[in-house]
This record gives sequence, structure tokens and C-alpha cells, in this order.
Amino acid sequence: MVDELIEDTTPPVITLLGDAVVTLYQGEIYEDAGATALDEEDGDLTEDIVVVNPVNSAIAGEYRVTYDVNDTAGNAAVQVTRTVMVVVPPVASCWEVLRSPILDINSSLRKENVTMVFDRNLNTDYIAWTEGTIERSNYYVKSFDGYEWRQLGETLNDTPLSSFSSVVLKLDQQMFYGISLYAYMKDTNIALKYWNGAIWDTLYTSVENVSDEYDMVLDSYGLPLLLWMNENTQLYFIKYNGSEWIHLPSLYAGDNASYRNPVLATKSDNNALVVTEHVDNNTSINHTIAYDYNGTAWNSIGYLESDIKTRQVVCRSMIVSHFSGDPIIAYAETDLIDQNNTTIHVKSYSDGQWSSIGAGINGLKRVDISSDECISLFEDNYGDLSVAWQYEESNQVGIFTQKYSVETLSWEEPTDLLSDEGNLTSPKLIIDNYGDMHIAALHETEQSNNLKVYHCPQYNDLNVSHE
Repeated sequence: MVDELIEDTTPPVITLLGDAVVTLYQGEIYEDAGATALDEEDGDLTEDIVVVNPVNSAIAGEYRVTYDVNDTAGNAAVQVTRTVMVVVPPVASCWEVLRSPILDINSSLRKENVTMVFDRNLNTDYIAWTEGTIERSNYYVKSFDGYEWRQLGETLNDTPLSSFSSVVLKLDQQMFYGISLYAYMKDTNIALKYWNGAIWDTLYTSVENVSDEYDMVLDSYGLPLLLWMNENTQLYFIKYNGSEWIHLPSLYAGDNASYRNPVLATKSDNNALVVTEHVDNNTSINHTIAYDYNGTAWNSIGYLESDIKTRQVVCRSMIVSHFSGDPIIAYAETDLIDQNNTTIHVKSYSDGQWSSIGAGINGLKRVDISSDECISLFEDNYGDLSVAWQYEESNQVGIFTQKYSVETLSWEEPTDLLSDEGNLTSPKLIIDNYGDMHIAALHETEQSNNLKVYHCPQYNDLNVSHE
């Protein structure tokens, strides 16, 4: 009797050793953990596994290592894979997260809805944001006193909003608490509130019939000046004089033209300065123009671009110096054809003209302009300026910082790269009373979108010190 031959149709099984997803920094050596293979007939086939390993740790990116094996009967195992993520390493060791992420950001509200200011009197960070959905949202504020984040009251708005807009957050340093003024839009009104130490209270009568984008500044007396835009064609201004709102002359973009992203500042004489994009609706080409208010009328002081035919300002940050009272602006300017040719400029405005502050800012470091808020400017207690700007390398966005010293009258080399898994965008920068740097940024990964605040406690040691 002849034994009947049984055909082998069972494939071997591959078992992965180690993690299915591995992350390593660019430049590190990748050592694969391997895999094992067993077959019912042939036994251990580990030595026969064919491994395809394309990982190049010199180049950041996502790689897939594959494992395959066949038994002697020709049965192929189910392919097993391992994902290897090579990421750009953080350069500066000083950065750390201030406690835990402040909030999760709904993806529908992930644009221009975070603002941060610093109270020099109390050495305290304040941060505000919009949270919820486009149809139903609320405004929140938290403070950080060096130890923990604390939410101030419930929400800024009394009832959920049917639409959302950015929170404009300002500090009145004339008041005992360094009291914060907050502007938020509800329907077509702007409401101004302040934190009195226990609750949010209404400070001034709401401004009615407001639409589109808006901004607010405080003059040296702590009185608010408001700007808003109507259908992108006209800018309106009102100032509170202590008892009532006073309307200032408006600005008209012109026929077949519009305004976009206006920002407001006050000058040393407490009159206003506005910087806004001016768009030619026929060509869709936009440039950034500035207007100076002399107390009776607005005067154009020209474009910020070095050449309006070839260059364009793409993002900007404006502050008012607490030493001179003059506006200071930092902006990224890119080539209309080659966006890799993007430079950063910092200028101050005084006596009717812009003056460049130093030279050599951002060097050869590439500026990322994927966000409308790619740059942030801050003046510390010594009058030194610091700028934070988005940086892109190997498809990952981080944040560089650079400092201008009033002692050396020069910009230092870009330093202190802040990077995290995923991308960091829309930086908001402050320097506290100890000279330490804080940056709030939107942190985006494939899994989530958060707001994080990072702290660099050695910032003063890494730059120019003051005796």
C-alpha cells in the first residue's frame, strides 16, 4: 500500500520583533530589530527571510521596511512591515513645554485664533483662544504665573457665539493689576471686557454695526482705539476718550481694490498707525501699505516692500516700544516667483518714516510662509528686540529665534531652533522679566492639533547678557 502524498498549502508565519513603528532622529544609526518565521513543515525559516530596508537616516522622512519568506513548497508568508520615521532633531536643548498643552484645537478653528501677551508688572503670561465649532464657539483666557496655567473665569462671551473671530488681547499697564482688555466680536458688535481679579466685567459700551476683521490698541493712557473693516473695501476707526467713542476718518481702498489683514498701532503722540494689505482686485496682486494719522487726516507713507514689482510681504508682527513709544514692525518679504528667496526685516517708525533696525537677520535660514502669522516680535525689559519665525527643512516646520542687542546694535545669528514632532506654526513670542523666552505655537501632527507653550530658561545665557 502506498501512502497518499499530502500537499503542503500552509504558508509560514512571520513575527515582527520590536515595535511596528520606530522613530529616530536624522543622522542616528538605524539598527533593525528583525523578525522570525516559522512553518508547520519546514520549521524555523528565520534565516530565509528577505528583508528590504530602504531607511536612510541622513534624510528625514517616512520609510517602510518589509519582511517576506517562502517555504520549500513555495507558500508565501503574509508580508510584514515596519514603519521607520526619521525626524529632524531639536537643535537647542533649552526648550521645554510649560506644563501640559493648553488646549485641543478643533480643526475648523485652527487659523489666527490664538493670542498671547505678557504682564511686566506681574511677570505673567496671558493667552486667549477660540474653541468649539464655527456654528457654536466660546472665548477662553488662561494665565501662567511661572508654576501653573489657570483659567480666568468661565468664558469671555456671555452666551455661545454663532460665529467666531480672533480674540484681541491687550494689557493696560497703567492699572494696578496690569488689567487686561479683551475685544471679541459677537454678531455685528465688538464688546470690551476686563478681568477685575474675580470675574469678567464690561468696561465700555459695545461698539455696534461692526463687520469683518478688526483690531484694537491701547494708547499710553490705557484708552482703546478700534479698527474694523467693512466688506474689505473700507477701514473704520473709533477712539474712546474716557466718556464716549469718537469716530476718526475712514480709509477707502479705491475702485477695484480691497484691504486685508489690517493691524493697528499707536505712536508716541498717541495718534494711530495702520498697516494693511492692499489688493488689486483685477490682478489679485497685493502689497502692504502703511497710513499715518496726524490727528486730523490719514497720510499714506508708502509700501513696505523693497520692490513692489518683484517682492511681497507675506506675514508681519507689529508692537509699540515701551521705551520710545514708536511702532516697530517685523515682516517676512518673499520673491513673487521664487518663494525660497524670503527675507525678514525689522523697522521702526518715527518722524514720518521707516528706519531699518540692524542688518543680517535670518541669514541663510529658510523662512516658511505657510501661515499668515509666520513671525512674532517682542521687546524685552532692556529694549532688546527678539523675533521668532517659522523655519522649514525636510518638510518639517519649526521655529527659529533671533535677537537684536541695543548694546552691540546688531542681530545675532539665528539660534535656539524649536522643533517638535510634526509642525509648529503661528508663533507668539514673549520674554519674561528674568530674560527667559516663551513661545506659544500651534502644534500639528497626524493625530491631533494642539496649542503648546514652550519655555527656554537659558535664553539670557545663550545671548547677550546685561550687567
